[in-house]
Amino acid sequence: MGWSREFIERVREATDLTDVARDYGETKNAGPGKVKMNCPLPNHSEKTPSCHIQREFFKCFGCGEGGDVFKFIEMVENHDFNETVDHLARRAGIGSSYPNPPDWTGRSGGGDDGRKDLFYALSQAAEILHLRLLDMQNKPAQQARKFLKARRIGSEQAKKYMIGYSYPRSNGHADGLIRDLKPRMTSYFQKELEKSDSEFDQWFEKTLVEAGLAKEYEGQLTDFFFDERIMFTIFDASDRPIAFSGRQLPGGRDPKYRNSPNSKIYAKDETLYGLNWARKNLANENSALVSEGCLDVIALHECGLPSAVAPCGTAMTEKQVVKLAKYSKNFSLCFDSDPAGKKATERFAQWEEQHDLNLTVVELPVGQDPGDFHSNGKCSALVSLTEGTTRFLRWRIDRIWSLADPNDIEGRSMTAETMLQIVKDHHNEMIHDDYVRQIADITELSYNHLIEKFNGIEKTPKRRATIPPPQEPPHDDYRKVFDQPPSDLDRGSPRVGKEPKTRQSNESLDSAECRALSLMLHNRQKLEDLKLWPDRITEHFFCEGPHRQIFNALKASTAYDEAQSHFSVDNVEAQMASSLLERLHQEGPLHNLDDVKVSATIAEVLYWTAKHRHDGIYAEATKSSDLKAAQELAEIHQLLSDLIDSLDPFSKVADHLLEWLQSKEKGES
Repeated sequence: MGWSREFIERVREATDLTDVARDYGETKNAGPGKVKMNCPLPNHSEKTPSCHIQREFFKCFGCGEGGDVFKFIEMVENHDFNETVDHLARRAGIGSSYPNPPDWTGRSGGGDDGRKDLFYALSQAAEILHLRLLDMQNKPAQQARKFLKARRIGSEQAKKYMIGYSYPRSNGHADGLIRDLKPRMTSYFQKELEKSDSEFDQWFEKTLVEAGLAKEYEGQLTDFFFDERIMFTIFDASDRPIAFSGRQLPGGRDPKYRNSPNSKIYAKDETLYGLNWARKNLANENSALVSEGCLDVIALHECGLPSAVAPCGTAMTEKQVVKLAKYSKNFSLCFDSDPAGKKATERFAQWEEQHDLNLTVVELPVGQDPGDFHSNGKCSALVSLTEGTTRFLRWRIDRIWSLADPNDIEGRSMTAETMLQIVKDHHNEMIHDDYVRQIADITELSYNHLIEKFNGIEKTPKRRATIPPPQEPPHDDYRKVFDQPPSDLDRGSPRVGKEPKTRQSNESLDSAECRALSLMLHNRQKLEDLKLWPDRITEHFFCEGPHRQIFNALKASTAYDEAQSHFSVDNVEAQMASSLLERLHQEGPLHNLDDVKVSATIAEVLYWTAKHRHDGIYAEATKSSDLKAAQELAEIHQLLSDLIDSLDPFSKVADHLLEWLQSKEKGES
């Protein structure tokens, strides 16, 4: 069951696919009543238009997909058929209060994967949290209102962007949102679902967990992971709430942002915050402003820059780049001017040629972000900065020069070589000579010498990074991260504090521990530059066993051979460590390192070590029915959640976990 046939045909007649297509990118005339565009379908990226569209049908000659207007929306928006009809009906101005409008003949049957239930749960959660922020009688929300007011975000903006406030931190199992959602979900269940009342509890729990609004911990449903936060609602392209980004209040618990996990309706690595508001402006302005977070997007929109978007709690991903490039190939990068912002900007170098991007950089003053301009009433100055951008290649060259000492003659020469290599690697050869001349002007070195050097160097070979991008573990799903041990951990009850046996031999060199040890062996200077070595990383980052033995050997040595001399020939565990260190030595250094990846690797090692200790204590407590010991782990469970969100080895969370690990080892000695 679903929409009536009459209603479907009414929507079809009211819809012109050539007009709908303009919501998803630039179209070009292809004849009477026809347009063409770069294919907007997922998993198909192209540089020349091969998707041909008429009023009722489309056909992509690149990927081979084709069909009517309903199939087009199903594929582009990842909707099912009934959601697609609703989407097009609302776009055409045809009344609808889906999922229960007058033309709705019942709940869809086969093929329904429960996504409507998730959409409903998220929409109700967004409304509840939003009302909590606006309710002046809600004293705990006062700090959130004060924080937002200081950024010139009042009730009008809170309504416009559906901003909310979560619940105060609870000593026990937090369930404030769960309790407030239950009556609403009960009403929906009784009216919309063809199920018996006895099925409600199971359905309710399943829906909230799959929507990322709750999780099961120690046999109870809880929603503690979003406590005491300002809640920014994340929407899909159809303006439906699909997730949340919760920002800590001043003095609140790390991480700064906590984000919903992936679900059937939300993919963090594909979703861009603000795209639902920006997409029509992108078609008109043909330029996108890419910023860092939710507050930046809101500030840019409020300052009259409505094409701003941002990634949802992670570094920008290629999937997000591909999605945004379907609307415009022109990106203005508006990240903070701090080291993290500069690294985020530099990250786009890997996508510039591959996705035919035209990149410019908005250079913000040191220590300021878009929110500072908005909150201080300086929107005109911010707009001026976005109009006076710097070409991405020039920005990269200027950044390298800013790190150099112009009075060091040899240093100047080495810096010039680095800048020449950046230009050589750029795909547009027509601009190479102009940039070599600019480098000569900047460094005050001879153009003739520089161009001779430039002509003799080769492009940097393109290699994949050994270290994965600095994001949350697979699928960004905290349920999998928290509730399942790593694939290579011993499935029996772990020995508390001891390294899992299956990690002591024949392990993949791509494990977090091996990557960290490789950095200590081959890239020690990088660790020193980031203040990670020798003071921050301690032996407690590693479980007792071969990994810790290698760490201590490397810390006491300055070279590989010296480190090998620390292992006893009479000790089996030491010989396992020696063998693993030899493999790391033969493998050589990791490639394509950047500061974010290095820091994330060290944080990941700490996470797995602390999680293994947590799981071991929990297993022993469960076996001995020690409920108190198990409940005391709730805070550690939360700290693990926070660390995997931030992947920051210098955070307060990392400090707490290290102190906990050290205290546990002292208690056992």
